Amino acid sequence: YVPSLQTAKTALEQGLIGRLQSVEVSHGAKFAWPADSGYYFRRENGGILLNMGVHHLDFLESVLGPLTPVAFEDDGAGGVEANCVALLQSGAGVEVRLSLSFTHRLQNEYVWRGERGELRHSVDEFGTCRWAPTDGRLAGELQLVHPYQSGDWKASFSSGFVEQFDAFARAVRERTAVPVPPEVAVQTAGLIEACHGRRVESPSWMPDASSGGPGLSSGAVLVTGASGFVGNRLAERLQRLGVGPVVTPVRSRQTVAGLARLDVDIQQADITDLATMRSLLKGRRHVFHLAYGASGADAARFTIDSTRVIVDAAIAEGCETLVVVSTGSVFGTPAGRVTEDSPYLPSLGDYGSSKAEAERYALAAAARSGSTRIVVINPSAVYGPTGPTFTEVPVRLASQGQFFWVEEGRGHANYVYVENLVDALLLAAATSAAHGRRYLISDGVTTWRKFLEPMMGSHAAGVPSYSLTELARGSQQHSPDLGEILKLATVRNPAFMAAVSKHPWLGRLKQQVVALLPGWQQRVQAERAPDWRSDFLKPNAAGTVRNLWLADLFGPIQTEYVADRARRELGWSPRFPLAEGQRISRAWLNYLGL
Repeated sequence: YVPSLQTAKTALEQGLIGRLQSVEVSHGAKFAWPADSGYYFRRENGGILLNMGVHHLDFLESVLGPLTPVAFEDDGAGGVEANCVALLQSGAGVEVRLSLSFTHRLQNEYVWRGERGELRHSVDEFGTCRWAPTDGRLAGELQLVHPYQSGDWKASFSSGFVEQFDAFARAVRERTAVPVPPEVAVQTAGLIEACHGRRVESPSWMPDASSGGPGLSSGAVLVTGASGFVGNRLAERLQRLGVGPVVTPVRSRQTVAGLARLDVDIQQADITDLATMRSLLKGRRHVFHLAYGASGADAARFTIDSTRVIVDAAIAEGCETLVVVSTGSVFGTPAGRVTEDSPYLPSLGDYGSSKAEAERYALAAAARSGSTRIVVINPSAVYGPTGPTFTEVPVRLASQGQFFWVEEGRGHANYVYVENLVDALLLAAATSAAHGRRYLISDGVTTWRKFLEPMMGSHAAGVPSYSLTELARGSQQHSPDLGEILKLATVRNPAFMAAVSKHPWLGRLKQQVVALLPGWQQRVQAERAPDWRSDFLKPNAAGTVRNLWLADLFGPIQTEYVADRARRELGWSPRFPLAEGQRISRAWLNYLGL
């Protein structure tokens, strides 16, 4: 009952693109359903192929007839899959590719390719379908003249449900067959089971890295930050090595789609509460602390407080090892070589300074930790499949014309492939001589251009370059008006709004404004970005440069992190060289449609 789907079906029936040859469907976004019970991610309730895929498969078979699975891969590893790709074929030989994600944004569209052109429509738009004949002389937007029988509704997600209920009611009143009989549901369920029967053990974009890597003595493990990029890969490695059971405390179950694909014990918990963490750490042998404050007014405080609590709780409960993951950013970006003996010069604002304070506490606690061994790890820029900042974000920006090189991309990129970092974490936990030590972990150094271009592919050709002088000039060109200043204060500054709420009379004034203008607060909440990643795809105004923060991450620094201590004391070395890490990352980026 979605008009764009029905428009495409009608266009195919009328032969607008000739004989259909292939269909490509992609649908993905970061999981945002208000789930709190945990039942959403239980195996008996199914993963993303059942949850989202059932609708696409149902519609595809209504157009193409019965489909047969040719290949299927997903990222399930004992839990419910969060990403999958199904290759299917119709009886007429039409090839179908269905890609789904609960963790990342995909291309999010249907593409129907025929002998004489193609049809495209977004999964997020409900009214129209774009038609592009092969000869290029005509192109246009198609829509149904009367998409709904139940009323003259605007094409929307909700309107489809109105039409569905109305069609069912008519079938009951008139004693006619329902438009979609139950046999169709049975057929689609069978197709899902057939796909699972074709399942490949490890998806091509995320190979199993457990063979050939270091091991760890068996025992119960706790991993904080396991819903994040590195923590997720660590939790999976521990599972594949048979180390565990693994418990993973999280702040919200809405963030666990990527973690629920594993067979781990997900506990909703406040890791800044000492009593809670002592309870969770009781009987745990190994502890890995990767959680930090990623966004919000309390981000820095969360990073510091959670580390203090984890350190104190691990010592109190007599855990054998505690590995605290910090960052190379605590050393800043001085020119030349940086080692573990270099002074603290935190970069990247509150992130770097809060990480520095947190690791100081952990290292100082090593002197009083008794039998608990404490180690700090300082990784450089971490990249790899599912990685945001140094993998997906630059390439997504480049695909939208929003990325730029700083000084031709000549700055130093100190990089570490995610699986090489996981190797270091396991070695740190297993090495008794590492107690009270910290270790820089970096595979090597190259330029940002050489690091990113192989992952950008064809998008790299159009990336401009700006000098620092040009960027400084561009940051001064734009003078905000009063409306923009108010927006910065309310939308981009949650700390400011929190202070207003607590003020004796400003707080009351705010409550009165909210009461009079309830839509205002809703718009503020909707527009408030949790961090820069959610706001990077807006078009540039003429003559301006957006995303000036790129200069902080990809600027012309000449710093080189030296990992000699980790090589010497932990026996660590990068198993995955840069070219291999880039190759695997490209496979992931291809899955995302980038």
